[in-house]
Formats: sequence, structure tokens, C-alpha cells
Amino acid sequence: MMSELLFECYRVPRVSYGVDSLYSYYHNTTMRGLDPPSTGLIISSGYHCSHVLPVLNGRLDARNCKRINVGGSHSAAYLQRLLQLKYPGHLAAITLSRMEETLHQHCYIAQDYQQGEQLPSPSPSPSASPKNML
Repeated sequence: MMSELLFECYRVPRVSYGVDSLYSYYHNTTMRGLDPPSTGLIISSGYHCSHVLPVLNGRLDARNCKRINVGGSHSAAYLQRLLQLKYPGHLAAITLSRMEETLHQHCYIAQDYQQGEQLPSPSPSPSASPKNML
């Protein structure tokens, strides 16, 4: 039905249906100059769930694909609950939309996990010195 609508009403010459994260994987491997039959692991995180897709020698290993029922909405709800428990006087101000905005502004996914682990730790503030703790 969708193909018929695209071809007849909008005069689209070609259509390709597929998994968006696989298209992204194939595009990024060719842009990086890797050999086409490459092996990798795709982790696609969505709003409601995440998918783990193994690619072996350039082909999707469909038997070992997994869906994990944890997504961005769960992270926002968890952060909201943590902050509501820590600051019970501000329950009305700690909304789900603010938590989503906070996650978007302050969280990231490291492109290189090992490099992300080597980030320098923040220096302790002067008020955290042992003499000021008494």
C-alpha cells in the first residue's frame, strides 16, 4: 500500500525498506574506508527500547539480535524519581519534560569508550578539603 502510494501519487522512482541502524552502519563503514564485509556490533537505543544487532562479515546475524526493554524514557523516569526522592520539597518542579531536557543537555554516548574512560577527573573543590569537613 505504501509503495503503491509512493510510486503512483508521488512518482518516486525507487524505494528501499530496511532497518535504519543497518543502513547507518553500512554507510559509516564505507565512509571510514573499511572493507565491505566488516564485522561489528550495532547498539540502537530508542525511546522505549534498545536493540543489539550483531553484523558478521557484512551480514546481519538475525538469530542473535536482542531487544532490551530499556530506552530513553526509562532513563528520564529514573532520573525524575531519583531527584524527587532527594528533593521532596520540589516535586512540582521536577517534571518528566525537564528530566528529558536535562538528559539531552548533560548526557552523551562516548564514540570511543576507552578514550572516554581516560577523561581527567574533576579537581576537588577547596570546600571538600579535610580541614573544611569538620
